[in-house]
Amino acid sequence: DKGQLTYGTAATFMPFEYVKAGKLTGFDIDLINALSKEIQLTPAPMPMEFKGLIPALQGKRLDIINSAMYVNPTRAEQVDFVPYLKIGSRVVVRKGNPANITGRDLSLCGKNIAVTLGGIEESQARADNQRCVEAKKPAINVMTFPAATDSAVAVAQGRADAEFLSTPGTVALFTEKAGMFEAV
Repeated sequence: DKGQLTYGTAATFMPFEYVKAGKLTGFDIDLINALSKEIQLTPAPMPMEFKGLIPALQGKRLDIINSAMYVNPTRAEQVDFVPYLKIGSRVVVRKGNPANITGRDLSLCGKNIAVTLGGIEESQARADNQRCVEAKKPAINVMTFPAATDSAVAVAQGRADAEFLSTPGTVALFTEKAGMFEAV
């Protein structure tokens, strides 16, 4: 629409974009609101699952994607990016680390690892699995979920041994669910 900046967001990735008390919030939401004001447009969010963001942009349902999306070669062939932030990721386990995971190493072999479907963490888990296979160790069971919050629930319930999560997401999870998780 004229006068609007329609953006797609997968509002499940704290602290970047998430819903709190029924309202979109987070770093990316603040950023798009400031950008919209600067270019004199009204921000018009279109919440959707992460996997639908690129198809929605390609189908001209969106003006832009405003969701913490890692730049990789496959995505860069499909859409243009404006990199604005560089972050790392962590391996998050239940408090006490019952599966004895030591990091992104062979201690992951044979374990259930929760990741966000289509996120960089899924690529990382699949690469780690390949290292396990090459070392003739048991394969990693890469469990994909629509959102990082779903991955955290799987870890908390013991269905997954660990979750791969961005460093800022890890801090947000530790704040939100104090004492339930630790990073290795």
